[in-house]
Amino acid sequence: MGSPDTGGAIGTPEGIRLTRAKLTPPSRVAHAIDRAAPSLADGVPEGTRLVLCNAPAGFGKTSVMLQWVAQLERAGRATAWLTLDAQDNDLSRFLTYLAAALGEIGRASDVPPLPASLFDSQIVPSGVVLDLLERLSGCGQPFALFLDDYECVTNEAIHAIVRQLIDHQPPGCRLVVGSRSTPPLGLGRLRVREQLVELGVDQLRFSLAETTTYLNTRRDLPVPERDIQALHQCTEGWATALQLATLSLSGARNPGELIAGVSGSTAGIADYLAEDVLSRLAPELRDFLLEVCVLDTVTVALCEAVTEQPDCAGRLEAIERANLFLIPLDAERSTWRFHNLFAEFLRAQLERRQPGRSAELHRRAARAYLAQNRVVPAVEHTLAAGDMRMAAELLDAHAETLLYAGRVDTLARWVETLPPDALDDLPHLRLSYTWALTFLHRYQEARSVLDEFRHAGERQLTAREKDEVLTLGPAIQIFSDRIDECQHAAMHNLPRLSGKGDFAHGALCNIAAFCLGTESRFDEAAELLATAKRLFLRAGSTYGWTYSQCLEGSMEFAQGRVAGAQAIYANAFQRATGGTRYSSASAVAAVHLAELLYLNEDPSGAEELLHDYLPIIEQTGLPDHIIVANRILARLSLGRQDVEAAQRRLNDMEYLGIAREAPRIVATSRIERAWLAMAIGDLEQASRLLDQARRQAHWAGFGHRIYHGNETEDLELHRARLALRLHQPADAAEILAGQRSAVARTRRHRRRLLLQVLEARAWLDLGQHAQAQQQFAATWEEIQALGLAGLVQDDRALLQPLFERLGPGPRPATGPLPPLPNRSEDPDALTERELQVLRLVAEGLSNRAMAETLFVSEATVKTHLRSINGKLGAHSRTQAVALGRAKRIL
Repeated sequence: MGSPDTGGAIGTPEGIRLTRAKLTPPSRVAHAIDRAAPSLADGVPEGTRLVLCNAPAGFGKTSVMLQWVAQLERAGRATAWLTLDAQDNDLSRFLTYLAAALGEIGRASDVPPLPASLFDSQIVPSGVVLDLLERLSGCGQPFALFLDDYECVTNEAIHAIVRQLIDHQPPGCRLVVGSRSTPPLGLGRLRVREQLVELGVDQLRFSLAETTTYLNTRRDLPVPERDIQALHQCTEGWATALQLATLSLSGARNPGELIAGVSGSTAGIADYLAEDVLSRLAPELRDFLLEVCVLDTVTVALCEAVTEQPDCAGRLEAIERANLFLIPLDAERSTWRFHNLFAEFLRAQLERRQPGRSAELHRRAARAYLAQNRVVPAVEHTLAAGDMRMAAELLDAHAETLLYAGRVDTLARWVETLPPDALDDLPHLRLSYTWALTFLHRYQEARSVLDEFRHAGERQLTAREKDEVLTLGPAIQIFSDRIDECQHAAMHNLPRLSGKGDFAHGALCNIAAFCLGTESRFDEAAELLATAKRLFLRAGSTYGWTYSQCLEGSMEFAQGRVAGAQAIYANAFQRATGGTRYSSASAVAAVHLAELLYLNEDPSGAEELLHDYLPIIEQTGLPDHIIVANRILARLSLGRQDVEAAQRRLNDMEYLGIAREAPRIVATSRIERAWLAMAIGDLEQASRLLDQARRQAHWAGFGHRIYHGNETEDLELHRARLALRLHQPADAAEILAGQRSAVARTRRHRRRLLLQVLEARAWLDLGQHAQAQQQFAATWEEIQALGLAGLVQDDRALLQPLFERLGPGPRPATGPLPPLPNRSEDPDALTERELQVLRLVAEGLSNRAMAETLFVSEATVKTHLRSINGKLGAHSRTQAVALGRAKRIL
């Protein structure tokens, strides 16, 4: 639960406690001078999306960023601040703070906050940011978000989120990043697009004039010009060295002699000056600094706990007065942190002067945090103290809270810090760790831990936890696409469930239904899905229920019942986006809706949905969702003649499959490259790629199963397509006949119909015109009746001879799917004006732009938007557009 003093704009996951200081720009240090940096208010190009301050420690990055905050606030622009630290490599913690920062902008811009229930089990971290950006874009007000100390971020998933933030931020808004190292944020692409402004070491160095102003005017030190020039030359304008030098110079009898001793590397200069500063302090103040330096966040209470001394407030005041790199983190000056360089220096001094002393100080800090019920920093200090037993017990007590909060990175990292035998008598912690590994897509490790766990600790579990174990094994297998093993385990485990956990029971029903669906056992799968939906409704799990719905819809789609599938998907998407638009559940529904939009020849609608949800799809989706999304995006790129973008999308898909240990994703990416080669006429390359695919045995492992993502796009279908392009119709006919024979025993009409059309094309090339005509006419009539005309859109060039040679009958040009029942008598039907507004929203206009276009006030536009959202059951502008397209209003 969030602490009472967080002041966060949104609810936070239990176990993630917002520290207001991280969301508050540090106070500018005394004696600071304004630097010669471009103004963010009016001094950078209009299209700038990212401003990067990139330099080593101590070059004044934060000072320049604070100068920009002040400029923007004077110009009436909204700003938000987030200071990062190593703990922010936990994705859920990072997103919690980022959402809180964006929520601050939302409050300043009169944007309603997200609901406190935002972080339930279905929420995906990236969706939090997308939801907030969507809300902020509607206000039409530019803002700047500052991320300081970005070098602390090492988690690639967080870099991906920030890249997404850069790409999706509303027009006129900017992200400002301060970092010691060059962050992997797509800088090359931003440079080419002239969307990046960079300040490096050369721009951040103090000039000689700034050095003179700082020493003589701000610090009131009567340093001769000759000595200033010498100091500037030896420090090369390094801000921290200049600040340390002023502390030494203020008490030096001979400034020239002190400056003459400053030489060597920057690290050497810092150590030399810091040693000099530390030696001048009173012993009690020096000892105090060496003890409290173990704290990342400094407060009076924590200092008193660590030093076991009273009157720490007075000592902190003395340190701040002495300008000893103690940075206040709030306006009340109740929370501070040491400058990173100075903290590193103090900790090195502590270890050198009192070896081993830091362990006891960390233990005291851990006890102080536990007294405040702040588990995360308590565990961090316990681990730093080397007290592994206490750390393991803390983790065991709080592991479920960490999982619920989505802090799987942190949980896994901490467990992996413990000795190998630490989990032997902690079965609950072992179970939580296995879930964390699964959510991190580390499936092989998860399987290994689960196997050890079954042998060592299952007897100590509750009935509900045993149900989780029975579900966890098949869950690992379905995500890693090991469906034969998954089906065996799921069907074996279902009767063994205790019935104590509705979610685990429902999840296992979903998993078993998925497996049966790949065998075309649709009726048995439907029974399991009905049970799953009942259990999920009782458990209050929109997440699980949406998966059940989408599985049901995909089976309807496989059987050619397009209208039924569309209604199921639209209902799932509407319900999944009821609390927040972006979640793993809504992403699954979005993939299926996008597939239907693509089938219905609405490429812009499909692309918008997929680009919007792709980070979430790739983070949490099953292999079929990843395959469908990436294939459609690659083919849309090819439709724009952007072969390079299509190839890049397939490369990214292959890389993801390798990282996720999902061979079908890898195999599909490779045969999709063959399809791409066929589409651009490189038949030699296509032939080579498909021969490689046959030899690599990926497809042989899929056996008798037909997967949604490969139903109309698998190795055999691509071989048949290539044979037709190579004018080898006999080979194509043989492949297609074998596939049609296999599918005839199922109700997979979508696959059957495509096979029949391609087979008619082969017969045409073989000169069997009557047989081709008869099969094609009957097949095309069935395709149109089912609303599946888009089934052949990606094979138009291949099928064109078929349409031309067989006369004026059917054409491959596909029209829209049949409309849904007329809603003109429906009281919730949109008015003409509301339709106008919805169309303008789909074009990307802001409220202000719509008001100008329609010659009405912004208040009137907002009224229309509320009415549209109410009638469609939408909760955001983009969701209203998506539902409008799904219902074919747009």
